[in-house]
Amino acid sequence: MLFVTTPWIVVISAIVLMTGLSAGPRAAVYSLAFLAYMGFLGFWIKAMTTLALLGTAAILSISIGIPLGIYCATRPRFYAFIRPIMDFMQTMPAFVFMIPVIAFFGTGKVSAVIITMIFGGTPVVRLTVLGLKGVPETIREAAIAYGGF
Repeated sequence: MLFVTTPWIVVISAIVLMTGLSAGPRAAVYSLAFLAYMGFLGFWIKAMTTLALLGTAAILSISIGIPLGIYCATRPRFYAFIRPIMDFMQTMPAFVFMIPVIAFFGTGKVSAVIITMIFGGTPVVRLTVLGLKGVPETIREAAIAYGGF
């Protein structure tokens, strides 16, 4: 709702500024052109609703995936149990997940966020486990010596 109620010039300015700082001026000009295109054709509200839904799904995926990845990195048996489930979630087409989610929640925003979380959450867990297992043992010992877990 924040993106829809915020004036379009503020949203466009923020997106173009962030794009310019992160990807350069050429990408900023392209993002300005595409955002103006969406606005002129009347797709602004739908585009901002989609942006809000994707942002919500990303925040939820990260907030669930990182603690789960930390838990999986410290418990190898649990990670061995959950890995085939994550493999299944990443290899199945979107329609496989859409059918039961739509049956439970109907079509709409809640279903869209849940399905996006299914696809976005598994890489977060896997990358968190990979990052934590890649820390050398000497660094882990030093962290424990200084009061870490």
